[in-house]
Amino acid sequence: VSGGPRDTSGTESSPSTGADLDVCSMVDEETVTAVIGEPGTPTAGDVQAGIHSCTWSREGETVPALSVGILVHDSAEAARASFDMSRESAESEILNLGDAAIYSEAFGLTVLHGVHEITVDNNGDSEKQADLEVAQMIVDHFEA
Repeated sequence: VSGGPRDTSGTESSPSTGADLDVCSMVDEETVTAVIGEPGTPTAGDVQAGIHSCTWSREGETVPALSVGILVHDSAEAARASFDMSRESAESEILNLGDAAIYSEAFGLTVLHGVHEITVDNNGDSEKQADLEVAQMIVDHFEA
């Protein structure tokens, strides 16, 4: 699909762009504990329409306390177009994170990084700061 999310099912590709993208392994346990106040249980989501995801829940709770999604686009241009549509709901632009980043209380943090559109949201005490720290960890992973 030209310009849309990349269909990575059944393809061999690098961990940063393809079906083997393991979002749960990109955020360390120490960070999860700092964000949600206790060690979280990670659950990888099914890859659908190019979106790779992981959520972490507190013990005994079913609502995720932290969620990270990574949408892998066919090109940086397609990623930029999708990201730009998200800007309408943004309350603030975030500087010095990825290629561009926006934040809203309702939807959390969205970061553009090459062909990746990264979303981070949590329900911890320092929601915005925690989202920024987790997103930076994901960006650092892609730059390693």
